[in-house]
Amino acid sequence: MPGKEVEDDVNIPFEERHQLLCNLGHTLPGQPLISLSDETILSEFLIRELSTVRLQRIYGMLFLVSNRRNISPLHHQLVKGRQIFITERPDLHLVWYYGRLFIKPIPKYLLNYTFWDTYLRPFKEDASGPNLYLEARGFLRTYASLIVHESDFTLARKQGLITRDISWEAWCHFIHGFGPIPDTRV
Repeated sequence: MPGKEVEDDVNIPFEERHQLLCNLGHTLPGQPLISLSDETILSEFLIRELSTVRLQRIYGMLFLVSNRRNISPLHHQLVKGRQIFITERPDLHLVWYYGRLFIKPIPKYLLNYTFWDTYLRPFKEDASGPNLYLEARGFLRTYASLIVHESDFTLARKQGLITRDISWEAWCHFIHGFGPIPDTRV
């Protein structure tokens, strides 16, 4: 159904009742020095934290390495002998080099429905800059592949990839809508 694809582009992939961070204060969750009312600083920060423009430039060649859906769950990364390293650089997220796998932790603000609706959705409507709305969808879609089993969830919490106050059941409800998003919608 063509209308469904357009609708999927506009809808936030989780329902408000499934958000994992309920309160949105005056500063960016997890970043107490960034005011939500300072649009310039907020925008610059989000571009640094979410934009994968560098990867998009070489996207046409990345098929030689792998495809976007070829993401093994965390437990399987360990079976492959890979050690997980935290990175805050979005362009290193899921890059592996020998026995190292670089993973960007989920920023707290991406767990809040109001943040998506108020601060990310406008990027979807502004064609002049990076589409951080789609980039955030794509980023969380990777977590739908990384955390498939409760053992993956436990590993993610232990590694600091997700906040410790989330339950397995709440995670499942939150991430459910990200998994089926097609490549053309991120």
